Amino acid sequence: MASVCLLTVACSEKETPGGVKYKVLKKGDGKEVAFGQFMVMNMLLTDAKDSVWFSSKEVGNPVVIPVPDASMEKDEGEYGVFKALTKGDSITFQLSAQTIFTKTRRMPVPKNVDEKSLFTFNIGLKDVWSQEQVTEFQQKLMRDNERGQIKKDSVAINNYLNEKGIVAQTTASGLRYVVKKEGKGNLATAGKTAMVHYAGYLLNGKIFDTSLASVAKENNFNNGGRNEPYPVVVNTGSVIKGWDEMLLLMNKGMKVTVYIPSGLAYGQQSPGPGIPPNSILMFDMEVMDIK
Repeated sequence: MASVCLLTVACSEKETPGGVKYKVLKKGDGKEVAFGQFMVMNMLLTDAKDSVWFSSKEVGNPVVIPVPDASMEKDEGEYGVFKALTKGDSITFQLSAQTIFTKTRRMPVPKNVDEKSLFTFNIGLKDVWSQEQVTEFQQKLMRDNERGQIKKDSVAINNYLNEKGIVAQTTASGLRYVVKKEGKGNLATAGKTAMVHYAGYLLNGKIFDTSLASVAKENNFNNGGRNEPYPVVVNTGSVIKGWDEMLLLMNKGMKVTVYIPSGLAYGQQSPGPGIPPNSILMFDMEVMDIK
């Protein structure tokens, strides 16, 4: 973008109240963006060696930030520049590594980066959104991420099963399971309490929880000395979706190994250090009783 300035006549240099100089490559509508709205920006950030540190184009989505309030006009970093933008503006400016990391982000300058070295921002304010538009955008991102994760999980589970030579049944939601032992009687129904012995693993075989002392000992895992089945009120949302769905397919005495996509487990959340975000979970489950 900086090269555009050399080839055009209308490339003006301005300065924020905080002392940051920036060049206007393309002038927008000139209308001040109101506090309470959101700036939708294309952004490219490069260091003194032209290495890319951030690119909204590579990420595939614009940068969306709240319009800075009046107190940010004198900011000595990028927010002082953002405050001066109007819809349609394209600009370029430079800040030192110390300003970007230490002053703005309140974090140490990365190793092997000279704190006095200059980083270049190329910014285009493409649009201005309301809170409702931002919420809609975020929800769409979540839906897109979930769809993408479902595909990844499906491929990962199928590859795992194929490598192990395991033939599993598949539900409409993408749950896979293998019946290890048939049970007797009626299937569990919503509101009933299933008493479940279980052991939970990641696909790499690492155990993260179990109700069985013998399994805990075998895996050198501390489960707090538990050796009682876990009570689950079926299909009430008290456990992950994959468990609720699996239990509706089980009766007393039935034992299965179930492979649960992350979207039916904890999704992007991490319930603890043993389960990273977007983890596919594998459980050995046995219904000891249904009450």
